Amino acid sequence: MSRATVPGRRQAAGGGVDTGRDERGSALLLSALVVVVIVALTGVLVVAGLVRAAGERTRGAADLAALAGARVLDERAGRTPGGPGAERSGDAACAAVSAVSRLNGAETTECALAGDEVEYVVTVAVRSEFRVFGLTFPLRAHANAGMVTGALE
Repeated sequence: MSRATVPGRRQAAGGGVDTGRDERGSALLLSALVVVVIVALTGVLVVAGLVRAAGERTRGAADLAALAGARVLDERAGRTPGGPGAERSGDAACAAVSAVSRLNGAETTECALAGDEVEYVVTVAVRSEFRVFGLTFPLRAHANAGMVTGALE
């Protein structure tokens, strides 16, 4: 028995209808495109993670710098192992802030002291940069540290 065919279409060897278009290899092209998109997305996520980690390091540098400045002021007040003879000025506290932020890969952009020998706050702002693939991401962080008594009455 022979089957009737639609005019303009050929019958394929397997019994199907041959449309005249060769679609072999189209799945390979689509698969390659999906792989490229996945690799590109993975690269973007890795860079985003690296920038996030660098931001955390910058925030850590700000925290440590503020604590270093507060420790200098604490020593001045005689509350820590520096004792009462460890008279230091606010300039010494800001010098400690700058030194600690530099050791942690950041640059101090602000060092402010508020209060007296009993209650004080050291406010620090630092900045650093993260570079990857020719791109530069500026990172900034702020931190406060100090001794405040009677704040929660």
